[in-house]
Amino acid sequence: MTQRFEFKEEWGTHDLMAVAAFRYCLGRRTYIVSDCVRWIIRWWETFHPQTKALMVKEVHEAIKLDRAGDACDLSEWVKITKLDPYKGLSGGQGIEVE
Repeated sequence: MTQRFEFKEEWGTHDLMAVAAFRYCLGRRTYIVSDCVRWIIRWWETFHPQTKALMVKEVHEAIKLDRAGDACDLSEWVKITKLDPYKGLSGGQGIEVE
């Protein structure tokens, strides 16, 4: 079944600002990691499925390459890997996802 999903303008073109904030935080070793993860989880349902899939993929890659920060940071990033990029997908106008 194909559903259409719309990017939310609040996060910039194609969720650019959300992705930029996420990428800035990934691999950092400061309080920003826990704040970023909490923010991502809080707004997860508003991100486009492609944005969510990208975040999960890049966290997995950072962990595999030992670039996810210190142990306390890693425990935060693991929370993102447990999120489902396609959960709660609803129809709308925009791009098609399968």
